[in-house]
Amino acid sequence: MMYSCFFYPPAFLRRRLCCLLLFASITSTGCSGSTPSPREAYIRQLLIEDNWMLLRRPSEPIEGQHRKLTEEKLRLMAQDLYAYFRGSVIIYLRDQTMLSGDTTPTAFGSAESGYISAVIDPHPENIGTYYATDGTLRIDFNDFDASMYAPFLFDVRRLILGYWIAAQSIGITEREKAAQDQIASSIAGAYFDEIMRLKAGGPPYKPRRDGTQSTVVEDLWNRAKRDGDANEDLLEYTRIEGNQRVMFHGTVEADSNGIIQDRTGPIDAEEQRLLREVLRTYPLTLSEPKRFSEGFFTWKAASQRFGAGVSSYPRLRYYILVEGPSKALEDDILLEVKEIAEPPALPGFVLFPKQTFRDNAERVVWMQKHLQEDTQNDPYLGFVALSPMVFRIRQRTKYQKNFSVARFREKYSEKKWSTEDLLAFSIEAGRLLARSHALAPTLQGEKGLSSIASTLENKRDAFVQEQRAFINAYGPRTYNDFLSLRNMLDTYGPSLGYRAAPWRF
Repeated sequence: MMYSCFFYPPAFLRRRLCCLLLFASITSTGCSGSTPSPREAYIRQLLIEDNWMLLRRPSEPIEGQHRKLTEEKLRLMAQDLYAYFRGSVIIYLRDQTMLSGDTTPTAFGSAESGYISAVIDPHPENIGTYYATDGTLRIDFNDFDASMYAPFLFDVRRLILGYWIAAQSIGITEREKAAQDQIASSIAGAYFDEIMRLKAGGPPYKPRRDGTQSTVVEDLWNRAKRDGDANEDLLEYTRIEGNQRVMFHGTVEADSNGIIQDRTGPIDAEEQRLLREVLRTYPLTLSEPKRFSEGFFTWKAASQRFGAGVSSYPRLRYYILVEGPSKALEDDILLEVKEIAEPPALPGFVLFPKQTFRDNAERVVWMQKHLQEDTQNDPYLGFVALSPMVFRIRQRTKYQKNFSVARFREKYSEKKWSTEDLLAFSIEAGRLLARSHALAPTLQGEKGLSSIASTLENKRDAFVQEQRAFINAYGPRTYNDFLSLRNMLDTYGPSLGYRAAPWRF
């Protein structure tokens, strides 16, 4: 397992990093009128395990108030089924690794296919567009925070579950329930067929804006081109004052039910020092640092971002405004600096026995570069380790546009999109995942194609049927777990009963 070096942190980090498990304790608070079920107790334990370090961090000051961002994350998960799914990957992973009634056994596993480069959290909202250096608009997986070496089936089933939850979340009619039942068959079948096509020597799947893609992907491309061309990222997060561009501090998107959606704030002197160090060292980790001219990454301004993501909702996230290719204000570049953490532990799996990566930020960037089409999706992708914290850096641009379940729900309610559109998108996702697994190196250094293909060969129907059995059992289980989280917040309070001993230096 990976560890960043630890040292006595400055005040800035002491305010945000409280990571001594020795002082942690879990206590039951609130009134518990009944004994929780074993499953509910298990979920509560895992959610606290996943968030205890964040729960120990002091509240962040936002507009004169103190917001407990991790508690907001848990409330966000309890308000929306898809948000719960996004924030509970640790529960999914433990269920897949533990031999229990919550696991659907598989006939498709081998030692060789057990340590492929895995996205770990592939789902519809982690698929989005990129404007590559060759001028093409591409689509790819775009969140690799939890990525690691793992069995390929973990990703296949996570993708199926994500589309099943998306269909559930849009409020499909009884008439279209059959389409939801087809999701496992569509994704598993597309994955299988793509692996076999690649084994036969076919070219890798590379979606392009040529009119042959699904309605959902065409919509993503159209909006990415429109908003990217308009520099909408700069319009939202910066302002021009006089003859210079400065950061905007305030609400970009209104809060929803008391939960921050998109807000930015100023940084203090210590944070500025940290971010200047990020900017000084990060260009050395770029795939092609020589393509950027001298002075390209000149500091202009920075802000802190609140309200992004679900799993990473409470984590530190900053925007840095840099000069760009010229002195013109129109080509300034916005960089996103995001705190990266340890991936969820998988019982029975040795994550990195060869100490493959120096830290988690390098892990995330390496996995992204190898699981995506190539390294040209985001030429600004890099990382920085400032012990004990590590950060991933990428460009913040509206050319990168994610699929949104909320947008699909809106189009569905307007009868402009149907579950057939979601199914078509799911088939593209299945092919995309197969290509990623097949071409990325395994822990042993070989491409994943041969080990996956040998496991699947000539067993298409059995593979599809097994994944249908998985989602028929685990989809409803996930929905019930979502309802359990609501009950737990009512019973134990906003921190699920977690309480830490006082922190002292």
